[in-house]
Amino acid sequence: MFSTEQDLVDRFKDFSQDFLGGLRNRVVNRYFLIDEFDCSDGIADLVMGTFTPTHRMSRERKPIHLDWVYQLQRISSFDKISTSEFSDLFLISESTARKRLTEYVEAKFLKQIEGGCFKISKPYKSVLDFVVAIEAKKKNWSHALAQAYRYKKFSDLSFVLLDKHFSKPAIKGKEIFQKYNVGLIIMDLDGFEIIVKPAENPKKNEAYSSRINEAAISSQWLSHSIK
Repeated sequence: MFSTEQDLVDRFKDFSQDFLGGLRNRVVNRYFLIDEFDCSDGIADLVMGTFTPTHRMSRERKPIHLDWVYQLQRISSFDKISTSEFSDLFLISESTARKRLTEYVEAKFLKQIEGGCFKISKPYKSVLDFVVAIEAKKKNWSHALAQAYRYKKFSDLSFVLLDKHFSKPAIKGKEIFQKYNVGLIIMDLDGFEIIVKPAENPKKNEAYSSRINEAAISSQWLSHSIK
């Protein structure tokens, strides 16, 4: 039995490489872990995943603010854009627009051209191959299920993680997890067991997905959490 939900999450992280490897049916060496990820529709206790084979683990560019990734994707089809046009498009002040455009330039997505305008240098692309969201609870499985269901907006698989000591009611109601295509994992100090493995989610939301993509890049840039 775990003293706190954080203890439960921390212990599960010890098995994250094996967990991801089992889901992908291969050895996983390059992966990321993000605690308390704010997806803008709730805070997932843990998000983990793998990178695309072509992504290189280097500080190749600065990360951009999570709340401004989708806007960058919105302007990717523009030939060029000015500060005032960006300001009008997203209903923000010109000073805020200038700050965000400068951030895009520093991340090498834009370059400044004559007339104070900006031109797209390269499109924004995901570097993530596979994303798993985890909502952990000691025993309140129904609340965890509702939260984990929301995380399907950005994850390929979403799971509820429960303390095995309190897991019997959830196991008894596993058909509800199957109905909503949310996984169920139970955990004790010795390891974890997947009770319900969901099908891979084909309908991720682009805005939410780009947010976790940038969070993974930020974790690479700011720390060395990539294994």
